[in-house]
Amino acid sequence: MLMMLPLGLLQGSTHVSQAPDSFLDARQVVAGVWQDGAGDHEADSSYNADVIMGLLDRTDFNGVITLRRVAREDAMNSLESQQVHIAGTLGITSLRERRVDFVGPLASSRLGVLVRSDNKRIEKISDLSRRTVCMIAGSTSVDDLTKVEEGARIVLEKDFGDCRTGLLAGRVAAIVGDRLTLAGMQLADRQDTKLVDGIRFGPRTSTGFAIAKGNHDTCQRLRTALRNYVGSNDWRKHFSERLPLTRDFLEAQPTLEEINEMSCRGSTAG
Repeated sequence: MLMMLPLGLLQGSTHVSQAPDSFLDARQVVAGVWQDGAGDHEADSSYNADVIMGLLDRTDFNGVITLRRVAREDAMNSLESQQVHIAGTLGITSLRERRVDFVGPLASSRLGVLVRSDNKRIEKISDLSRRTVCMIAGSTSVDDLTKVEEGARIVLEKDFGDCRTGLLAGRVAAIVGDRLTLAGMQLADRQDTKLVDGIRFGPRTSTGFAIAKGNHDTCQRLRTALRNYVGSNDWRKHFSERLPLTRDFLEAQPTLEEINEMSCRGSTAG
């Protein structure tokens, strides 16, 4: 039975032990879960903690899991500086794969739009024309939006917490991001925001778990665990709650072939 220690327990730590060779053989795993700027969404942190537990519970790891809150923009550095052993969930991109190894996809989604719950004017992508929308700086989704709606006025923020603050204050009309993340924000906000049902665009993007480069064995063991996890009742429970719309749920679940293809692409045996 895995044990989990509270969030923030390692606030004063600068690194975690990397011995033995695989952290799955150690007594403790430190897992990075997100803090998302203003408003720090407990629901989103809990989601990330749940899926990390769901993954590690299907490995042969028998130690203690300690959760450490990490800003999304610091995810790469937290792995490379050995502050955490595993972080998730994080979008799988070729740029990130140069720095870390991924185990995934855990789930996939297309882009969508989050608005205030009383907004009745944004129902389709063209409704974003001449309206101010918030997106994350450095995201490839900015290009995806401009391809389908050049008239949107884009404001860039460092994280979704800042976008949410602007949305609720009326400074922006909508937030654009992957539907999986936006659905989590809607779940946390309850009555304040809503995910627009009719807007899906851009390519299907995938999220997964990131680990430091250099341990092929650990990555392979986690890939096997993920294959078991995505076919489990735990996975279905987590994502049916987060994605109540059948179309989003079916689009989210990866195939075993996708997990085999996208996991551990940067790791080398040896």
